[in-house]
Amino acid sequence: MSSNRELMRVQPLESIFLALSLTLLSSIGLYSQVVTFVDENGIPVSGALCYTDDHEINEISDGNGQIILTGVSGNPLLQVQILGFKSEEIFYSRLTEGVDTIQLMVDDLQMEEIVIFGRRGVLQDDIPYQIKSITQKEISSTNAQTSADALAQHADIYLQKSQMGGGSPLVRGFEANRVLLVVDGVRMNNAIYRSGHVQNAITVDASVLDQLSVIFGPNSLAYGSDALGGVVSFDTKDPAIGRQASEVNFFSRYSSANQERAMHVDYSVGGQSFGSLTSVTAVDFDDLRSGSRRDSRFPDFGKRLLFQDRIGNEDVISRNPNPNIQIGTGYGQLDLLQKFSWVPSANHHLKANIQYSTSSDIPRYDNLSELKGDVLRWAEWDYGPQNRWLTSLEYQQYADNIFFDDLTIIGALQRIDEDRITRLWQSTQRIHQREDVHVSSLTVDASKEITELIRLTYGTDLQYNSISSTATNEDIITGDRESNVLTRYASGANRYTTLGGYITLSGQSRSRSLRYLAGLRYSGIRYELLYDRDDPVSWPDVFYEGIEGSTSALTWSVGANWDFAPKWKSRLMISTAFRAPNIDDLSKIRINANEISFPNVNLKPERSQNIELGLGHEFSDRWRVDGTVFYTKLDDAILRKDGLGPNGQSIWINEGEQLRIVQNQNAQQAEIYGYSLNAAVNLGQTAKLSGSINKTIGKELLDPGRSAPLAHIPPTYGHLSASMETNRWNLELIWRYNVAKDINDFGGSVDNPDLATPIGSLGWSTWNLYTNYQLSDHLQIDVGLENITDLHYRSFGSGVSAPGRNIIVAVRGSF
Repeated sequence: MSSNRELMRVQPLESIFLALSLTLLSSIGLYSQVVTFVDENGIPVSGALCYTDDHEINEISDGNGQIILTGVSGNPLLQVQILGFKSEEIFYSRLTEGVDTIQLMVDDLQMEEIVIFGRRGVLQDDIPYQIKSITQKEISSTNAQTSADALAQHADIYLQKSQMGGGSPLVRGFEANRVLLVVDGVRMNNAIYRSGHVQNAITVDASVLDQLSVIFGPNSLAYGSDALGGVVSFDTKDPAIGRQASEVNFFSRYSSANQERAMHVDYSVGGQSFGSLTSVTAVDFDDLRSGSRRDSRFPDFGKRLLFQDRIGNEDVISRNPNPNIQIGTGYGQLDLLQKFSWVPSANHHLKANIQYSTSSDIPRYDNLSELKGDVLRWAEWDYGPQNRWLTSLEYQQYADNIFFDDLTIIGALQRIDEDRITRLWQSTQRIHQREDVHVSSLTVDASKEITELIRLTYGTDLQYNSISSTATNEDIITGDRESNVLTRYASGANRYTTLGGYITLSGQSRSRSLRYLAGLRYSGIRYELLYDRDDPVSWPDVFYEGIEGSTSALTWSVGANWDFAPKWKSRLMISTAFRAPNIDDLSKIRINANEISFPNVNLKPERSQNIELGLGHEFSDRWRVDGTVFYTKLDDAILRKDGLGPNGQSIWINEGEQLRIVQNQNAQQAEIYGYSLNAAVNLGQTAKLSGSINKTIGKELLDPGRSAPLAHIPPTYGHLSASMETNRWNLELIWRYNVAKDINDFGGSVDNPDLATPIGSLGWSTWNLYTNYQLSDHLQIDVGLENITDLHYRSFGSGVSAPGRNIIVAVRGSF
């Protein structure tokens, strides 16, 4: 009966999605004028601003370097500007005469392009908060194995890993469900994104990314209430349109530290108004080898001395012949993407997007290496195949009417399957937990130029989550199964609905020395939980009758960029934010070390007040320094603390183990503050130096005068880089570093102190060298050498040691 009720609830939104698709397909015409901007090598230039003085044309080129022009009267002069390239002036008649590709010339005196893309493109100079954008060229330059690795290597993002098949970004002291992941304008975060560490970023294929963008802090009203720490936006490539052409890109890569064998191919074909992009990436990893050069104080830290095996019907412990090989880390993954793009007229653009990511079983290495006394605790601990489906339809319209100048509508359907397979040492009972999440969403964004200097942007978003949580217990000897097992979430129906709307007003002075914005966002959340009466736990009656709750909030932000002197830039942002507890916060049951988490359905939302100040200066045409300081005060922070079970007990017995009961609870207050500093200098036309340092401090405020360390706060970290680039050959040397973090500064079990050394997380630094050489117009070879000194290190909060010395060889081609 519950499944019928769930179907009835899902159908209305899916019907809206289908009706929207049919309406859009039937409402648009047959022809388009597309202009493509390329560099001197014919590579598309994204982020180029093309405008006329009267702003009748005001467009930013997309990931393919393309803009769609609406026909205009007369022969106006088009201005084309982008950081890193010389400005261009082009008469409109030149385009209408058939010239649809414009080559932009590099300006060596300008700094690198800094443009962010998401559901809409915006120049960084117009945004009063810190952002970081990473291009496809940067991602491929270091041959990042996953999208999570690309963030860590290029975006000044700290990364936590519980296993090799993962990567949980930390942004300004926030992690997991407090950081919003977005792919092609669609929210990835769903109702079961957990509060500890979220490894879902690896389900986005790094090989097909056009750009990665990070919005630091809770400053983007358009993206929703999850973004307390910030937004990570993954933008995949779009099909090429505007000319009759086809292109094949491929690469094959090998990495020695985990014996990576990766293959990727994408095929793009396009015409004047229609394009298609097909991408396939397959990768297989063996067990990861860590570094061998250890701190003399902890000579065995991180060694995999023993590993579990199954011989016949018996669990046995085997000795690892090479303790630097982390047995229980290898896995495989397959990523597929299909996009269609249709531009039937200059004012309309339609995109269909299908993504699928699946994996083999992914071993949870931190648990598999956990000891209970002198014996391994777990015989099995795997994530089952992690499957992510996304189907979306995006419609863009450019018009000049009373309501908007441009409009973007995205309807999306997602399905996420998460399985956990566990078995205690010498137990014959294998527990298989399954979580199936169906997500339907709709977002609408529009903007309208009020005057030449003022623009209004507004939108709305709706997301509906339906979650099924089941569990079975299988006897591995007899094959008998039973379903009277603790499920991870409520065993009946779980539903979670969010509805939001925002409006922002942005403007600038006539000299553009001052740019400002102010906005409001309303967020409303509703949840429903239901527990089955045959659960192995005797819940209170209200759990069987159904638990419902709702909450809402109005948040705001205001900020400005001020170029107060030549070559000086400043920015100030003040904002509030709000995050309601999701299904994971409210109802998760989870065993971790000697703890078991139990539901707490009385949680209140987290609310924050934030301030951010930035200052930048170009000391010359080649030398730039940017700094940011930030402060966040968090009220009713959701933290894991000692709790009670349904019968008031503090201890839970599970297969003979005594586990301490913990629950998510609202703390009184917490505060997070810190700074980041970035510098870059161009040395002539081919060489560049850059570096960064990032520091975050967080604490939970207790009674007056007392505080405790807050979880998810990384140690100070950063990098220094020296690079050289010529027409055919690029070389980059990167020094990455972390300082130590004392064990007393860990924020409880969430920070995994049991996986660090007795004194905490050790400081470390690595040297890494990357180079690529263009063999011909169509073929390139990449070579990398990471962790050159073969240092053993484990990043703060992580349960798996980082790769040791790693040789990377890749061959890339384009035809």
